[in-house]
Amino acid sequence: LYAGLGLRGGRDTVVQVSEKFAMPIVTSASAIGIAAPNNHKNFMGSFGRLGTKPAYDVINGADLVLFAGSNFPFARYLPKDLKVIQINNVMADMGKQIPVEMGIVADGKEFLQKLLESDLGREETPFLKAARISKKNWDHWLDTRLRMTPKAFPRKVCFGQCGKTQRTMPFSGWM
Repeated sequence: LYAGLGLRGGRDTVVQVSEKFAMPIVTSASAIGIAAPNNHKNFMGSFGRLGTKPAYDVINGADLVLFAGSNFPFARYLPKDLKVIQINNVMADMGKQIPVEMGIVADGKEFLQKLLESDLGREETPFLKAARISKKNWDHWLDTRLRMTPKAFPRKVCFGQCGKTQRTMPFSGWM
């Protein structure tokens, strides 16, 4: 589930869909903490220039991605054979960045709420479990980098205050 700013105000819905359908959550960098909580077990981070390895792994390992509330400007970095279902309330944005298997013109949050009302669901998959392990390893790597250079620069909250994250990291630890 790729969640963009169009899902603002729908964090609980995004989490419920992720849990009901056993989908990892990836967001745009600008939607971190807005479209989904940073500390949820299915949240992998963002994909793109400011992305995380777990988000990259999920996007590149998926056979289908549900894009909701995003026009996704970094589509050129997606695998060429990835199937995409896009939910967007602007018809002109449908398929604008990447070819889509299915375009659904709707408000992303409302569509996801209706999806929750369905009798459909899915048990946790090995893919989701592997994604969680990847995220745990990523978090450990970040924490290790932080401990390696604790006095290099003043600490800043990773990705600002939008996600109210507890993880801090000196900017020298990014690369």
